[in-house]
Amino acid sequence: MTLHHAARTRTALSHLSTLLPEPTRTFLLLQEISPSALTAILSHPWVREKFSISNIRPPTNYFTTTLISLDVMLPSLSIRRVRYTDSKMARDLLLADLMLDSGLFRVGNTHLEPLPKPGEDLRRKQLAEEGGCRVEVSTTGG
Repeated sequence: MTLHHAARTRTALSHLSTLLPEPTRTFLLLQEISPSALTAILSHPWVREKFSISNIRPPTNYFTTTLISLDVMLPSLSIRRVRYTDSKMARDLLLADLMLDSGLFRVGNTHLEPLPKPGEDLRRKQLAEEGGCRVEVSTTGG
């Protein structure tokens, strides 16, 4: 069975570009990306003109990636992957940290282990690990 990852990805991105022709302060969190889908993302004109992407090489066969609109890309942005210690499918948490005047703004992108067993038990552990990546929340302004 051919999954047509690249064609489906191009179609989805073209649709998103009609919904968000000028994205501002936008993070697109994508999961289940294949290497061929990543190639389609990297070559899509809307993505190339409007976004930075969290990774340009596939870390595994299926993975997460985050598109960040160019107005958000500041020198204080850092991106990293935190591998889950217990994953049958090489799952991880992709973090994007941005330092704003009001403090650290963190966006996390993940795709947990599939259900049912052993995924149900692994998901609990993975969510617990994510808790260690949270930042102190403080709000200024309204």
